[in-house]
Amino acid sequence: MISPREVIEIAFGSTERIREEMIGEIRLELAQRKFLRPALGRLYDAVENGAYPELKNNYLKAPLALYIKYLIMPELAAQATAQGVVQYKSEHMAPAPAAGLGAARRRVRSDAQALLARAIDHIEANRAEYPEYDPLRDRPVRTSVRGGIILPRHGKLP
Repeated sequence: MISPREVIEIAFGSTERIREEMIGEIRLELAQRKFLRPALGRLYDAVENGAYPELKNNYLKAPLALYIKYLIMPELAAQATAQGVVQYKSEHMAPAPAAGLGAARRRVRSDAQALLARAIDHIEANRAEYPEYDPLRDRPVRTSVRGGIILPRHGKLP
């Protein structure tokens, strides 16, 4: 659904020095299965099989790229090597403390969730164009969590 190059361009921008191999096929698959598939249900399968390229390009690639960034951020902060878990330093940069990394990851995940919600709003507004979409089967679409309380989306059940 998205290439490592596209993830770098969308989620990291041109100033970051992220290598494509840092993204990896496993992260691509994990992000799709953990975040997009539960939100889209059968529509995910249709998009993955080539249907709805405008939906994929205009609404799904951005949140997917951010979810992938969210997944790899801990590995960017520390790497497991034969010498143990290490953090890279340079003259001009130092690794973020754990609290800073956690805050940055929460922001990236929040941004990804907002973009995925935008995609779902588009799908719901154009439901006739996406017959595979079934809001009654998608837990992330039907509910939201606010302050630890699970609420129906938009204050009502679909």
